[in-house]
Amino acid sequence: MNFRRLASQQEAEKFYFELFRQASGLDAIPDYGDKPDVILHLDRKIGVEITNLYIRPGSDDASEQRQRERRTKVVAAAQSRYRQMGGRDFELTIQFNAKSPIRSRRMAALTTELADLASRIERQPTGPIDPEVFATSPELLTVYLNAREYPDPRWPITQVYALDFISPQTLTDILREKEAKALEYQPCDAYWLLIIVDWVDRAQDQEITVNVPILTSQTFERVILYKPDFNEIVDACPR
Repeated sequence: MNFRRLASQQEAEKFYFELFRQASGLDAIPDYGDKPDVILHLDRKIGVEITNLYIRPGSDDASEQRQRERRTKVVAAAQSRYRQMGGRDFELTIQFNAKSPIRSRRMAALTTELADLASRIERQPTGPIDPEVFATSPELLTVYLNAREYPDPRWPITQVYALDFISPQTLTDILREKEAKALEYQPCDAYWLLIIVDWVDRAQDQEITVNVPILTSQTFERVILYKPDFNEIVDACPR
């Protein structure tokens, strides 16, 4: 999901680098390309590789990237199923339990359970639903019923998040992955790795100014963490 609504990976890289360039006061006009993503002509030729830092990789079944897609699909399918059963036009606001992520094998059953829950509470007044009522669905944390009926309502999802600290291992893994690909880069005098932590995307939003590990690299002269809009810039590979 592209929270910035950028058309392509190249457009995203340009967008983030321009924000970083303004925030850091870089005067050089960048050349955008590939391998690496940006070339800066300063007193030396600097190649900049750009990547995003996710709290968990997308391959992790419990990652926010996977879970938000599954939440959306389950809730939409459950509402559709409930309406097909002759259900009412109320709203259910649902918060999912991060400690019990939705597994792919549970999606169909959870859809049915949520639709059945709506049927069982449809005559209740507006208010929070007793968790005992949906205790058989561990993926659900809270359910709130707005009993007022609306034309074509859509059941909303609400999630509460804690701000994570950067995982040293995740950061190191990204650095080593990019180092392994550096042999494909065009020749430059030095290389920088610009790691974006975009607060707009909950799958990325992390604290980057506290307890940041000190990294070492034989490939990248600088490893820079950057949080757009907050203009937070941290050198994780001090010279």
